[in-house]
Amino acid sequence: MDVGRTGLPLSRICVGTWGENRAAGSLIAVGVWIDEQSADALAQLSIRDAASLTPGEAASWGRRLLEVVPCEVVKLKPRKYNALWRRFGSRDRVLNFCYLKAIEVLMDCYPDTCAVTYSITAPAFAVLAGEIRPRGDIDLIYLSPSGLPKDQGINAAEVLARAHYDRELGALLEHLGLASPETTPEVIESVARDQHDATWMEPLINQWGHAGIFRLFKRDTDIAEQALASR
Repeated sequence: MDVGRTGLPLSRICVGTWGENRAAGSLIAVGVWIDEQSADALAQLSIRDAASLTPGEAASWGRRLLEVVPCEVVKLKPRKYNALWRRFGSRDRVLNFCYLKAIEVLMDCYPDTCAVTYSITAPAFAVLAGEIRPRGDIDLIYLSPSGLPKDQGINAAEVLARAHYDRELGALLEHLGLASPETTPEVIESVARDQHDATWMEPLINQWGHAGIFRLFKRDTDIAEQALASR
């Protein structure tokens, strides 16, 4: 197995997600394919952690990264996420469903792939790694924050996932008639936790009733139920 200067395999897929811990909006899973050329390009970029970026910064980084790494993006809007959550009975299994779709597409495009890397903080991988093994000769590599340096490919995947999440949330709010300067991701999360005036959700409820809240919110936490109870 060829390895780069970081000790990580070349010809690898790196996966990242955004939105799984957000009450509102889509779940986004991204796989990026890394070879020697793209690994060198990422090393020059000094990618910031996705959580530290503003939506504008994430969008800008996302555009830059699309010029550097091939990627596959899997998007689950809340209604699709909720349907899969009911089908699988577990957020981890929904995440694995998305991971596997991204991994399989990239493996078809790049059959010399020899490893998949992901953060050990990704619960779906940590708990259900045996279920996601796409091919017997593919290594699954856990990267602990206290161990190897964080894979820049994982950073890239997480930033791309963040950029797609922000864009998808904006489009969803527009579609639901909820777009306004007041409906920032932070406000939406605080509404979901019953800490903020939720009058901006009136068009959603008026059109689809209380069940319409699940067109915006995920079902697998108490947060959406709290939003319903607060009405």
